[in-house]
Amino acid sequence: MSAPEFYVDDLFADDPLTRLRTYPGRIPPTSGLFADGQFTRLDVVDGEPAEAWVLDTDLGRLDDHLDQLGAAPMSERYRVIAVSFNAAPSQLHRKFVNHAVRPVTPLTLADVTGIGPGVPTHINRNGYVPAVPIAVPGETSRLFVLWLDEPQHEILDATERNYDRRLLPSTTSPWC
Repeated sequence: MSAPEFYVDDLFADDPLTRLRTYPGRIPPTSGLFADGQFTRLDVVDGEPAEAWVLDTDLGRLDDHLDQLGAAPMSERYRVIAVSFNAAPSQLHRKFVNHAVRPVTPLTLADVTGIGPGVPTHINRNGYVPAVPIAVPGETSRLFVLWLDEPQHEILDATERNYDRRLLPSTTSPWC
């Protein structure tokens, strides 16, 4: 079986923890579904709920494909904004697989107002300075929203010990 037209294999070529110079990792150029080591473009359909967004023409509606994969539907997923590192499929793949959680995660690009990438007050134990979300009132940043199922959400929290998750108002982004 050939890969879908929008399969982006080099997104997994470098894991930023094994090759620090690649930090924050290879970030997808579009919204998509990251599933079991592949990334497939996702077309966000304005005015439609997330369940109806469309993957590659052959794959159809997002929720239908998630069901075929045995994964949680969009209505049961948490929305988490990724500022840098966690938007890299290789990073998510490593985190989830290392914790025995299946890596099936939609990622959607969003214009987020009031938040942007900044520099923290610490150096990561692996030797790099991570990007962190900072308040940037009146500015808009193009960031990814991760749509995590319950186990993925728990793993992300467990692997991000230096951060406190904050709830954002729904007006921050149309996909939050």
